[in-house]
Amino acid sequence: MPNIFILAVALSVVIAVFMAVFTITNHTVEKSFYLILLSVANLFFSFGNLLEITAPTLETAFYGVRVQYLGAPLLVPLAYLFFRDYYGKKRFSARQHALIFTIPAVSMVSLQLYPLVRLHYGDIWYSTNGQISSIQHTDGIAYLLGILLNYICIALGLFLIISHIRTDSKAQRRQSFVLLLGWLVPLASNFFFIFIGGNESYDFTPVAYVSALAVFLYSALTQNLLNVLPLARAQVIDGLEDAFIVCDADFHFLDANQSARRLFPQLSRMVSGESLEGVEGFKPQGETLIWKDGEARRYKITANPVFQGTKNSGICIVFRDVTVESHLLEDLHRQATMDALTGVYNRGTFFDLAGQTLTGDGGQRALALLMIDVDHFKQVNDTYGHPCGDAVLKAIAQAARTHFRKNDLVGRYGGEEFAVLLEDLSSQQAVETAEKLRRTIEEMKIAFQDKTLRVTISIGVAHCPANRRQTLEDLLNQADAAMYLSKSGGRNRTSLYHGDEHTV
Repeated sequence: MPNIFILAVALSVVIAVFMAVFTITNHTVEKSFYLILLSVANLFFSFGNLLEITAPTLETAFYGVRVQYLGAPLLVPLAYLFFRDYYGKKRFSARQHALIFTIPAVSMVSLQLYPLVRLHYGDIWYSTNGQISSIQHTDGIAYLLGILLNYICIALGLFLIISHIRTDSKAQRRQSFVLLLGWLVPLASNFFFIFIGGNESYDFTPVAYVSALAVFLYSALTQNLLNVLPLARAQVIDGLEDAFIVCDADFHFLDANQSARRLFPQLSRMVSGESLEGVEGFKPQGETLIWKDGEARRYKITANPVFQGTKNSGICIVFRDVTVESHLLEDLHRQATMDALTGVYNRGTFFDLAGQTLTGDGGQRALALLMIDVDHFKQVNDTYGHPCGDAVLKAIAQAARTHFRKNDLVGRYGGEEFAVLLEDLSSQQAVETAEKLRRTIEEMKIAFQDKTLRVTISIGVAHCPANRRQTLEDLLNQADAAMYLSKSGGRNRTSLYHGDEHTV
């Protein structure tokens, strides 16, 4: 059975859409400008709240919060300005408008930029009771300032309404009582949620705001206040940086914002009802790479159902550019798995991958492990300095990466030692492969500052035939023993481990 709370929120979204459309299309002159802005802000708030409470993950829930905060910080200031219009007060100057909307603007921007900017929220986490999801948070300075501004506007609004209740005529007082009721309903709902219900209770504040807007709209209609110029669509939906596509349940195109039309130029030529399947690069979910401005950009795709009551009437598909985040994750992965100096796998990652290779096929393939040690490396460091030693290790690692196959594992074992795991080679082929690398290193000239160096390597080879099980530790010990045989035999050579005997 659908959750009653979700149904209530979904219904409030539908009502919010109706009121936004109604206030925009039913105006004549310049009077209820703030009511239209308020209806649009309320739509973002209620729709974002629906996305948040039905979200299955932190990412999708926080996307709902992002949508909410395209309107939430504006609700109380806009309602107060609407009251001033309603009672015929003088419009604020541009400077006064800037003053009252500075904190909401900071809240909106800092929320969208989280986690790069933590002015609004300090930290966030995902919470759910199995039916209703929410984003919990620690308060940032912009969040606290926003609350302060809201309570100032609430106090000013109450003062304005009550002063007119005391002085106006009986008919006007009835209208003021209606406005007072609409003003107190969301305040009471929010107060109950914060101070009585707690974070685990259902937050009816978005529903209460929709109800309050309905009251304000009723008052505006009775006073003939729908007198405002249309709010340009480009200032809201088209102002979103994310690409926003609306389609029906069968992915037939209904609408798209300007960001989506720039991302998918074909949308500008489509009419409502056409299938989105033919749009190049379009996917309904997951991630995708799209060429934009001459570079490949990565987009995270989020699809959210649009409810009218309990009926799923369509899908909102959002393409969010996550190229920067993706690059950051790739950098973090590289730092966690690769050796910073040489660019081959670090010791821990090599052990993990090699262990998976040994156990992954049940020992069906032949494997060879090479242990490589740079000859007289301490002498290089002592003679030319550690930067020169680093240059030698980089050159050898580069030669190894070039020499071995793509699927072979090359890792830095420690210090001047490298380990390599080869698949599907006989013992003779493994030795031949190691010998080719040894000769390559022997002939290689390594430039460092004004010097040219030559170094050699000693290699130990351990081989595990197909259909024989051996642990990684056993292979490492065998390759290490063979490598020390190469060292003791004069260095710059390759040795194969074979039982208690070793072959040079």
